[in-house]
Amino acid sequence: MSFLFGKLGMVLICVTIIAIALAVVARNWSCREQRHREPKVITAGPYKVLSVDTGASITVAAGRKDKRTNTIQLQYVQAPATGKWFQLSIDHLKEIAGESVTVQYEKHGLFRGTAEESKEEVEARGPMVGIVFGHSGIELNLDQVNNGYADCTEDAPKLYRTARNQAKKLKTGIWSKQK
Repeated sequence: MSFLFGKLGMVLICVTIIAIALAVVARNWSCREQRHREPKVITAGPYKVLSVDTGASITVAAGRKDKRTNTIQLQYVQAPATGKWFQLSIDHLKEIAGESVTVQYEKHGLFRGTAEESKEEVEARGPMVGIVFGHSGIELNLDQVNNGYADCTEDAPKLYRTARNQAKKLKTGIWSKQK
């Protein structure tokens, strides 16, 4: 075949064939179905409790020498935002949390986007959302729902929905007739 195209022609044909083969491999590689990975569950803490902001969030000391603060949202929990039960749910969470908490949460990366005001690219971490355990080992999320200090979200596991239904049945906390 080299007698038809010469040595330069053969080199060009080989390079073209290799380029086409690489293009096909790259296209197939990029169209491959991505494997769905389960989020990595991490247990972190103990964190020193600085304040209880709502019946569903706690501010803790974090970082080296506790110089930073971090807000922890109790996953699957919706606490009252106003009224008598707002303060009662905060008081109950303070009581059961104790001095320190441990959190089980799914690791997520940074949120990336643009800020409305400045139109600049922004990277930020949202609040830590997870299952929180008090100093004594009590699961705070479930305890808030179980004792009627908060409701659970619709995506909550069956255990939380059962605890909510039990609190409703017993008319405890936010489910009582006293508002």
